[in-house]
Amino acid sequence: MQVRPGLGVGGVGAYCIVGLGGVGSLLAYYVYRGTGDTPIAVVRRRSQAMRLQAGLRLYGVVDAYVPLEPYVGTPPRGCRLSFISVKAYDAAAAVEAAAEFSEMVAVAGNGWGGYEKALDLGVDAAAIVVESGVASLEPGLARVAGLGRLIVGSRGGVSGAAFESFEILRRGGAPALLAGDIEAWRWLKAAANSAINLVTTILGSRNGFVVESREAWRLASRAASEVGLVASMLGYSLPEDPVEYTRLVALQTYDNESSTLQDLRRCRRSEAPYIAGRVVEEASRLGVGAPTVEALYSLLQALFALKCGSMERLNPTTPN
Repeated sequence: MQVRPGLGVGGVGAYCIVGLGGVGSLLAYYVYRGTGDTPIAVVRRRSQAMRLQAGLRLYGVVDAYVPLEPYVGTPPRGCRLSFISVKAYDAAAAVEAAAEFSEMVAVAGNGWGGYEKALDLGVDAAAIVVESGVASLEPGLARVAGLGRLIVGSRGGVSGAAFESFEILRRGGAPALLAGDIEAWRWLKAAANSAINLVTTILGSRNGFVVESREAWRLASRAASEVGLVASMLGYSLPEDPVEYTRLVALQTYDNESSTLQDLRRCRRSEAPYIAGRVVEEASRLGVGAPTVEALYSLLQALFALKCGSMERLNPTTPN
């Protein structure tokens, strides 16, 4: 399947999206608006690539069409910048593959693993924290339930990948923020994710229910606070209060169903071990109490075992 690399704002080379799920669809929209180039969609299956030849349609808060140039595997020419937007358990492998054809990578998603792999490989890399609620319904169709900020940054100063990613997203109309300490933002997002995803998945509700229900909010706010404590013990000064941030994200994604809930309903592998599981592990290692997160995470594991009959879907091997 042929693709035509475009000319990006930073020089010659295509802008690629690796993984066209909900987050990847939103990034493709902003990249197309920010560069004027047709994004290359790097996918794993030929059937998916064939359907993406018709382009991408977003509806909901955003109503737009994005042309795509899909390709299976390695594009025929290098990408100047590849946005990696796969699930946390696939992120490290996706980064390793993209490093072979990309000058820079920007890892967008929840949890840890992908950005760390890029740093290990010595790739010019950025991490992106996404606050929006977007669901991929099928190849080429995504529903945008709520828009929030995209926080772009790196470790040890602003990398070239961070600056260029930020500029592309900003030009594309995204509410983008260039952060000096991306790790603090990643832990802040982990607080909201652990609170919202665990509570709403156990209850089978949309995200907004955590702020509608007094009882649900009591659990969510306690969980968020515990993650904030773990982050502080690790030496990170969170840029915003984790409880208020969790409320903000729940409101921004009010009508969205979390990816964890969708995974449970379809008995798909979950990112929870890379987020809540990481929090529980760090709390145990540091000797810090995180009883609410631990209890919610245990209930989630039990739900997956009950409904899906296999703990492997929830508990893949997680990175150190």
